[in-house]
Amino acid sequence: ERSAGVNTGAEKHPLHVSRRRGILPAIAATTAPDGPSETDDLKINLILKADSKGSVDALKTAVEGLEVPGVVFHLVHVGVGHLNPSDISLAAVSGSSIYYFASSLKYNTKQVNTFKYDLSPEISKMVSRLKVRVVANDIIFKLLDTLKEHSERAKVGGEMIHVRGSAEVRELFALTGKLKGITVAGCKVVDGSLKRSLRARVMRAAIDEESGDSKGTIVYDGKISSLKHFQEEVAEIKSGKECGVTLDGFNELSVGDRIEVYEVETL
Repeated sequence: ERSAGVNTGAEKHPLHVSRRRGILPAIAATTAPDGPSETDDLKINLILKADSKGSVDALKTAVEGLEVPGVVFHLVHVGVGHLNPSDISLAAVSGSSIYYFASSLKYNTKQVNTFKYDLSPEISKMVSRLKVRVVANDIIFKLLDTLKEHSERAKVGGEMIHVRGSAEVRELFALTGKLKGITVAGCKVVDGSLKRSLRARVMRAAIDEESGDSKGTIVYDGKISSLKHFQEEVAEIKSGKECGVTLDGFNELSVGDRIEVYEVETL
């Protein structure tokens, strides 16, 4: 799925729903034809943005027509233009998720079916600090698919994985002496940032026998035991930089693997 993890790196981005956090109590109940009454519908607050009026109108119409049983979408704000500090602040205060329809997104040709929407440093820091969810795509139905998936998972609870950074394995180094048997992966961070404190998994490319499409298979899920920039042990490596990665209890890495760090959100 091409969902822009404007992942903006970072921490946990809660799915903002008024039932769970008491956000916007004025809209926490629906009104029946014969008078006000409380229902069990899940209220999800949204901010919609797009890079043109025609695009945001199309997105608004699509969201208003989206039907998810047991879920009510409340549009807190609909606007045109790039994401700005006011959007992020409003999302944090109102408990909204931001869905951004952008006609031009930067594609990552190194990964199959993935791309990213680059936030400005200022906006990225706000998103991380205020823990706001931002989803961006250049195809409306992909945004709707993501919104529907989040909504359905939020209804029943469960977990959502948020990838905060990924690195390509480009070289392998087998240590010797007292560290014999340990493999260090020479990597380049290609998206987000690699944080040693987050959980890590290894994705290995494989070809689907039926469709012929490339897909990722998880071959390891654990933690990073060592993260180095040159000879220095570090806590984080940002996109575009190279590093050495050692995984806890896993040495069966291959060139071309992708190491992802992630956080798990409980819905």
